[in-house]
Amino acid sequence: MDEQPRPTLSVAETAAFLEISRNFCYELVRRREIPAIRFGPRLTVPKKALNDLLTIGVPLGQGQEPVDIRCPKSASGRAH
Repeated sequence: MDEQPRPTLSVAETAAFLEISRNFCYELVRRREIPAIRFGPRLTVPKKALNDLLTIGVPLGQGQEPVDIRCPKSASGRAH
């Protein structure tokens, strides 16, 4: 059986990809600035959502405010 690429990254993998600390990446997830999905105790970051976040962002200094992209909270109050 062919192994398919994973559709998500761990928070540690996301931090390495963005070249930020793992703790700061968790903070950004907590603030819903990086989209994440919780599977029990495990947080994962969908690759497509991360790519969309990086693609949609507006460069600063162009006379525009940065795009504020946040994941909606679920009924439990946690980001999904």
